[in-house]
Amino acid sequence: MSNPVNTTSHHPLPPRLAAGALTLLLAACATAHPNKTRDAAAYNVQLGIAYLHQGDVALAKDKLDRALAEAPGSADVHSARAMLFDRMHDPAKADAEFRTSLRLAPHDPQVVNNYAVYLCQNGRTEEGVRRFEEAAHNALYRTPEAAYTNAGVCRVPRATRSVRNTTRAGCRWTSPGPTRRAPWRNSITTPADAHGK
Repeated sequence: MSNPVNTTSHHPLPPRLAAGALTLLLAACATAHPNKTRDAAAYNVQLGIAYLHQGDVALAKDKLDRALAEAPGSADVHSARAMLFDRMHDPAKADAEFRTSLRLAPHDPQVVNNYAVYLCQNGRTEEGVRRFEEAAHNALYRTPEAAYTNAGVCRVPRATRSVRNTTRAGCRWTSPGPTRRAPWRNSITTPADAHGK
């Protein structure tokens, strides 16, 4: 007895059908890949920020460089890199990264708020306060009260100088009481901090 042989004839797919199937296959691969890349970039941003908060600037830079390679068009990546360059004492690069982030997401209140924090920490008070107000007026911002608080805290260094001068002139000043710490890393001095509370 002989082995049965497949006697069905092999018919190639028509060229249009083959091209369509190949296009669908490639499209499926292409749509799955950006999601993975976006997720990888988001994870690298989270890790980079965590390492930055832990003081490991070199590892933070590595993660944020990877995130940039994975998602160069992400406002979050550029915002995180701005914080990195700020920590590295490179204000030109930090400012450029924040501006790129704002260009990519001009109406994202978190990006606007982050830039405002940077501006205030670098003595650009009026511009920072304007940015805080812009974030607070954005209907998508979940905590506009935080932006208003930040704007007030941003003005504290200038107000503290005025109060110190008034106190030296013999006038008494009463502290408004303790305030909560500013919501960012290496926060600007709050009224409570300025008066030893």
